[in-house]
Amino acid sequence: MDFQQAYSRIDELYLEYINSEDLYKNAIKTKLIKIICDIVNYKYKHFILNGDFDYLPVLTATTYVIKSFPKSKNKKFSSYLFRSIDNAINNDIEKNKRIGFELNYSATKKLRKIKKYLELYNGDKKKVSDILGLSIEKLDNYLTLNDTAYLDKKVNPEDSDFELADTLQSNLLSIEDKIDSTDDIDKVLKEFDVTWASMKSIHKDIISDWLTNQTLSAVENSKFVTFIETPELALKFFYRYSFINKNIVQAFFNDKTFELSLTYDSIAEKHGITKSAVYKKISIFVETYKKNKKS
Repeated sequence: MDFQQAYSRIDELYLEYINSEDLYKNAIKTKLIKIICDIVNYKYKHFILNGDFDYLPVLTATTYVIKSFPKSKNKKFSSYLFRSIDNAINNDIEKNKRIGFELNYSATKKLRKIKKYLELYNGDKKKVSDILGLSIEKLDNYLTLNDTAYLDKKVNPEDSDFELADTLQSNLLSIEDKIDSTDDIDKVLKEFDVTWASMKSIHKDIISDWLTNQTLSAVENSKFVTFIETPELALKFFYRYSFINKNIVQAFFNDKTFELSLTYDSIAEKHGITKSAVYKKISIFVETYKKNKKS
């Protein structure tokens, strides 16, 4: 591949993009992204073949640079763009190496659940293993993760589990919002309902799954929500909201082996779409929610 020609073409398309009428911008941007992806495919072929690659950082970095490129005469768009893309890709690959296969959401979530039950039943591993449907050996394997430094590392929100104080607040709520009671949660979920109802029907199922999983995780790990005294009361509470996926709620409170799906990957697999598609639909919801809160 002749990188110099490709970079020159990218610079030409960018100038064409910023000077074109809105009607033609998407078509030009599509051509631009096609050339960018061709270069990325060539430069990162080894990682792509090994399965250690995700296009989302590429698209995120590209979109950001297109919007924020400093239009000064001493900076070339293509150079600035690929510095950003290369940094995003390398950071993503390095992050995946640090986390490792076993230290995914499911493992860390299970560990927290085990520790919670051990505290409740005064360290009785037999009792806890029966409740969770795990052998004592398997339970001990999870407990060994407790000493692993990886558990304290922060990763990208789309690849990890975040509790109410993190996911909902960092992605959706303003810094002034406080979630320290059931009434506060009720208020937030009602606001979710309003925004969710305004979404296109093709987006609603994906957003519903994501919000339901995030909400259940938030409430489960909350130290101040006390209404979940029985599954019946919990179901009654959650069923008041239109965005809630009732099947997920039923499984969560009635199947002791059920694990929440908080990653974009897991939701994408369930619905047979790409991770990027899930990210886009949820981003639309988040941005709409924020606009509604400001108005």
